Amino acid sequence: MNPKDRSNFCAANALIIRQYEHFLREAQGLAETTIVLNLRAIADYEKFTSHANFKSFSADNAVAYKRGLLKKGGRHAAEKSSRATVYSKLRAVERFFRWLSDKPTYKSRIQISDTAYFRLSNRDVALTRGHTFKDAASLEQLRHVISLMPSSSAIEKRNRALLACTLLTGVRIKALITLKLKHMRADNLGINQDAEEVGTKFAKTIPTAFFPVGDDIRAILLDYVQFLKSELHFGNNDPLFPSTRKEVGEDRIFHWVGLTREHWETPEPVRRIFREAFAAASIPYFSPHTVRNTLVLLGQEICVGPADFKAWSQNLGHESTLTTFNSYGHLPERQQISLIQSLANKKTR
Repeated sequence: MNPKDRSNFCAANALIIRQYEHFLREAQGLAETTIVLNLRAIADYEKFTSHANFKSFSADNAVAYKRGLLKKGGRHAAEKSSRATVYSKLRAVERFFRWLSDKPTYKSRIQISDTAYFRLSNRDVALTRGHTFKDAASLEQLRHVISLMPSSSAIEKRNRALLACTLLTGVRIKALITLKLKHMRADNLGINQDAEEVGTKFAKTIPTAFFPVGDDIRAILLDYVQFLKSELHFGNNDPLFPSTRKEVGEDRIFHWVGLTREHWETPEPVRRIFREAFAAASIPYFSPHTVRNTLVLLGQEICVGPADFKAWSQNLGHESTLTTFNSYGHLPERQQISLIQSLANKKTR
């Protein structure tokens, strides 16, 4: 803490924030990432009030903070995302003060009704909840990117197989970096995302069959798995996509020289591999997560009935097909217009 921050430090605030952190972790059972987001929102509010004691909270404070956040937000293209950030912060701070209003020494100072002033207008809430759809690469683009990736070294084999696995399964990036060799299905038809060991969303176990994106893509992953086992002598508990080993060369500079037997600690190396692969193919970058959008669009194209799409949705880890449609199923504008024109042609025949 620098001297300037120390002069504004409020010990009473720090103490009650620690108690709230304990409450979120032990009573609410929230994930550490969610707890951090909540604490950051509270810290942002505290900074806005110049670290005033929380006991001085009033409806005026809530309104002023809300208006201050909205003024920071962008307009037009950035409007929805900025409102979503504002909405998340306000909800986190409101929950904190509602919790605080029932605590000794605070309940006589904080009116629970005043916490409602953190809420956005109905219009802003509606804009916040409106879906912001992400563009995604086409299946053909992804297949082209993978086809151009080199595969001479162990690192190159891993990188190419990593993209192949993402396309075959739609696996989320946190799960991808925690997969082990034993999570490959014995029949070579998919992966088992075991929540006991794999970082799945909501700690949910997801049995995942390979999506029909091409036998050549499946062969890339399976050949890589065989390489790990036969050439590098990896075992079941070793990572499917291990981190990169670096050593100091004769030039006294670190060089990437092979694979470790450790998992990556963060998702950033995966994003970097995607960026470099798309750049090499002269295709605009699409994040690993948008591959799920690609797969949903493929499912909408080839599934012929409700049962088919339910299986497709479940394979992505969704309990409801509505989640798949609402979160990932947005049609690109060109495809939307093409389908409407096609329907119009059918009607006039």
